Amino acid sequence: MKNIFKTFVFLLLCISNTSTFAASKIDSIENNIFKAKRYNVGFYKNYEEFLRNSPSLNKKTKISKRNLNSVVVNGGGLYTMDYLLNDTTIEYNWNILNGIIKESWGYCDGESIYVFDRMIYKHKGRNMSKIKLLDNISLIEHYEVEYAKSNTNSAMLMGGVIGNVIMSNINKNRLDLDDSTKYANLFHPDFTYMLDNTSNGKIVLFYYKSVMELLYYKDPELYDQFMKEDVKARKELLPYYVLQFNKRNPIK
Repeated sequence: MKNIFKTFVFLLLCISNTSTFAASKIDSIENNIFKAKRYNVGFYKNYEEFLRNSPSLNKKTKISKRNLNSVVVNGGGLYTMDYLLNDTTIEYNWNILNGIIKESWGYCDGESIYVFDRMIYKHKGRNMSKIKLLDNISLIEHYEVEYAKSNTNSAMLMGGVIGNVIMSNINKNRLDLDDSTKYANLFHPDFTYMLDNTSNGKIVLFYYKSVMELLYYKDPELYDQFMKEDVKARKELLPYYVLQFNKRNPIK
């Protein structure tokens, strides 16, 4: 029994140390993406390049919004990458672009940051999901058909919520951390993923279990506060607690 207890304590310490390491790793990057006054344009080969605001391939592309029917049927992000641009001509060679995407984590157009859908779920191709809140726990707008099937109002959701998301798609990447609790409307259980920058860029679906695990392992005090909430109210309070986590655990 003692050995089991020791093992449990050891695992908790490892998890805690991982979180501390991830936070200190970001803080040690002098010009990290969270401190950046401007976002550099180009393709991020990996999560590390994203953190450093340092895309290794500086190429501009044409980005467009996807057809809503395609999003409903196939899932994924709201955006797709059409073709590469250069100073004089349009490069129509899709093979070149497809090869770049296969080797890339995400892309920045200088204003917004996108994660390629294949990094989030079982997707292929050029579709991308936009980071709509850049913080310790970032939010990514990404619709996944498999999870939405369990939603009895999925048809109404797709007709209304996605349309509203597109129409009100305001770039909040430069959100003031002190005011983060004002933006709970950024969340939707069928349309939001979390980019956990305390866990080396792990991407998980925003839902009850993932938020519970985040609080339990990374902020026990906030977890205890959450568990004191009325059971029936907890689900609706998930956005508030994620934003409170960001406020209590800011990137320095």
